[in-house]
Amino acid sequence: HPMEHVRSRLRKGGALDSRDLAHLAGGEEIVVGGLVTIRQRPETANGTIFLLLEDEHGFINVVVPHQLVEPNREVVKFAPFVLVQGRFERDGQVINVVGRRFRELRVRRLTHTSRDFH
Repeated sequence: HPMEHVRSRLRKGGALDSRDLAHLAGGEEIVVGGLVTIRQRPETANGTIFLLLEDEHGFINVVVPHQLVEPNREVVKFAPFVLVQGRFERDGQVINVVGRRFRELRVRRLTHTSRDFH
């Protein structure tokens, strides 16, 4: 997986992977990164964007609050790999990261496109 190539660098910076999230209670401020496999912007979400990140171990749901979409437009709408700082949320088995800061993650060039909203 392309994330394997940057994992040691991310770990040094304190980033967690999808396996690490299973051990969190909820409410923690965390950093995660991954390949954007799906971007969704449902009509009923009032401008909120949902990203599905994939790493070498699984998937991470990321919520981009509507007020942060435009200031982070290039990253949340177009970057193939994203690094997210945000609050971890758990509701039973459902887990999300509500993003606060977004940055494009530089990974080796990859031929991939996410399935994006239109």
